Amino acid sequence: MARFEKRGFIKGPSQSGEEGKAADQPELPDIEQTAVEEEKRNQWLFPEEAVVRAEEAAEFLVQFLPRETRELIEEARKLRAVPLWQMLLGYVMRYAERYELFSPVILSAWESGGRADVPRPCKSCGEPFSSRFPGAAHCCNPCACGKLRELGHAEDCPVVELQRVGTRG
Repeated sequence: MARFEKRGFIKGPSQSGEEGKAADQPELPDIEQTAVEEEKRNQWLFPEEAVVRAEEAAEFLVQFLPRETRELIEEARKLRAVPLWQMLLGYVMRYAERYELFSPVILSAWESGGRADVPRPCKSCGEPFSSRFPGAAHCCNPCACGKLRELGHAEDCPVVELQRVGTRG
């Protein structure tokens, strides 16, 4: 009832003790009460420095993703015109909606504490290549298969034969 009296909908005693205050004379807002209400409304907002730190953290974490994934996230971020930290948290929320939080994709490179695609030389041709697997030694199948004889495979080995047939066509 007091709420309607304060707004002038009902004539009656007001908080100041005045009786019969006209409905067309709204009460002026209390400055302290307005400040408290404003503070309550802004409680959910992060301070600017927290937003900056969240963006820096997102930029750091994205470095651990494979290059292709980083490029896709960047493209999506630009299309959505949102900060990177919001994109990453949005992906986490999508996982939560699908009840997949207990089955994340963990790359083996992360398990060993590294980044997903650090360039390294191929053991066959020497060209630098990146792989999401930390133990990858060869840049491509031909480089990997070219080393089969050195690993003890004989001429009649089906893998060596497949390699020979594949190079003819």
